[in-house]
Amino acid sequence: MNDERLARLEEKLAWLQRHVTAQDKAMLELAEQIGQLKRKLSELSQRPGAESAPSHARSDERPPHYWTVGSEGRKNGSPDGVLRG
Repeated sequence: MNDERLARLEEKLAWLQRHVTAQDKAMLELAEQIGQLKRKLSELSQRPGAESAPSHARSDERPPHYWTVGSEGRKNGSPDGVLRG
C-alpha cells in the first residue's frame, strides 16, 4: 500500500469518525426533545377537562368543500341547485 493511498484512507476514517460523533450528538438531542415532549403531553392530558375540550365542528356537519355536484349536475343533488345546509 503506497503512502498516498494510506493518507486518503486515514482522511476518510477521520471524516467518518467526526460524522459518527456528530450523529451521536444529534441523536442524544432528539432523544432529549422526545422526552420533554412526552412529559409535556402527559402534563396536558392530566389537566382537568383535557378530554372534554369543546369541539368546533359537529360530527354530522359537512365542511363547505364537501358539497358535491349531484347526478343531474345540481349542487347537493337538490332539484333547484340551491345549497341548503
